[in-house]
Amino acid sequence: MVYELDLIDIAGAVGNILSGKGTAADLQALIDAGARLIRVNDRELTVDGYPVTNDRESIAGLISRLN
Repeated sequence: MVYELDLIDIAGAVGNILSGKGTAADLQALIDAGARLIRVNDRELTVDGYPVTNDRESIAGLISRLN
């Protein structure tokens, strides 16, 4: 289950990954939130088969799928 503090971690991790500055800690934040398959390719992010962008609706959709 994703908790309030995790929401900040997830949004930050997505932003870092999409900006090209993502680290292992950013990927770990997504894994800790429940992501099973993460694909990063040329600043494109796919989590569990769904593309994720750095906008509010996309991150909200990601969080709802991880819950």
